[in-house]
Amino acid sequence: MGFLRYDSDAMQAVSRAADFIILILLCVVCSVPIITIGASVTAMYYAALRMVRREEGPVFRMYFKSFRENFRQATVIWLICLAAMALLGYDWLLTVERSGLQLTSPYQLILLVVTVFVLMMVYCIFPILSRFQVTIGGAFKTAFTFAYIHPLQMLAVIAATIAPYYIGTHYLRWFLGIWVFFVGFTLYFSAGMYAKYFKVLEDRFLQSETEGSEEV
Repeated sequence: MGFLRYDSDAMQAVSRAADFIILILLCVVCSVPIITIGASVTAMYYAALRMVRREEGPVFRMYFKSFRENFRQATVIWLICLAAMALLGYDWLLTVERSGLQLTSPYQLILLVVTVFVLMMVYCIFPILSRFQVTIGGAFKTAFTFAYIHPLQMLAVIAATIAPYYIGTHYLRWFLGIWVFFVGFTLYFSAGMYAKYFKVLEDRFLQSETEGSEEV
């Protein structure tokens, strides 16, 4: 029964899956006041990124460490994102009421592109904040660049986030299980993707620092 040993591959996989589920539940609970969603998501990705990079520690400690340290910045960023999404939503409401949903309309096509791009930025800005020491302006600039360079990956993350709600409406009896599976998979997939591309950014940053010190 070697596969039941704590250090076996099977048990390590079960333990890691449990840690991701705990992270999701922590994020949901800490997001209840709505205003704390930014800090909650940032903390979730801080722990998830450390886990996929094999830098993990106790899940609760990692989560609340990031939650405390990034609370102010993440909250300001979240409020800005919320305001931007509310404005876009209001614009869609007025447009659809006035002329209906016509994606052949140039204005609605432009509005759709802007809406999708803003969503991509919102999805990647908190993982960026969780990994890098950046200003609020720097976080938005980096998120803009990341979304522009990796649109297909960000669209995949958004689609995977929406999927459990669409599928769950057809299988209400299994909605909770479907939701946990898809959200856990999305977190694991997106954390691995961010870790891969963030490593490139970190290597470039270290290289530029090294070249700068050599010049001095």
